[in-house]
Amino acid sequence: MPGQYNGAPGGIVAANLVLAIVCGFVAGVGLWRVDRRLAPRFAESAGFDPASVVPNLAIGAYLIPSVPIAVVLLSVRDGIGVRLAYQAVVATVLLWVASIDWRWRIIPNRITYLAVPIAFLPSPLAHSGSALHAYEFALIGFVTAGGIFALFFLLSVLIYHHGGAFGLGDVKLAAFVGVALGYPAAIAAVFFATFAGALFALAWGVAYRSRKAGFPYGPAIAAGAILAMLVAPSG
Repeated sequence: MPGQYNGAPGGIVAANLVLAIVCGFVAGVGLWRVDRRLAPRFAESAGFDPASVVPNLAIGAYLIPSVPIAVVLLSVRDGIGVRLAYQAVVATVLLWVASIDWRWRIIPNRITYLAVPIAFLPSPLAHSGSALHAYEFALIGFVTAGGIFALFFLLSVLIYHHGGAFGLGDVKLAAFVGVALGYPAAIAAVFFATFAGALFALAWGVAYRSRKAGFPYGPAIAAGAILAMLVAPSG
């Protein structure tokens, strides 16, 4: 019959994209509203006057489109399903943490401490095979990604007598990435994050005309993790 949906693959793809865009947009708007409520607390934790924090439209302009873009890209790889929902939540947390670190140079413990177990418990939803293997891959990812960034942090302390570009918040965020992506994708995430961090450091140094200018590493970890979710094999 004319106008009747015939289940053509193109129609399914279009419907999935629309659903991904709508869900991502709703998540982005909701995240911006949460950020506006919690921003003064994060600013205070970083040593800023919470009364000086005003609603930042630029953060909304970043979060509202970036979340649906990430969800759409992930849906192109894996389609609509439980795995996408899991990865969309992970990407949303990463994008949010990146914005917090960019503004105040902190990665709040209240986010990473909560995010790690929340990512670990449903990790079988994002990995093929048995639940036991999924938890095994998550633990290996946790140890690998968190351990590598812990090593980076210790080396920075030994060389520069302070964390330099790396802080313990970066270590905890990397551990969250390891749990969420699992092995072997966590290895790819570390590689991509290191490469992204080198590019950010170069751009930051040029902008501030100093090789010693510190910069927030959270955005590099987030970028590396999301890229790994898009291209790296999962466990």
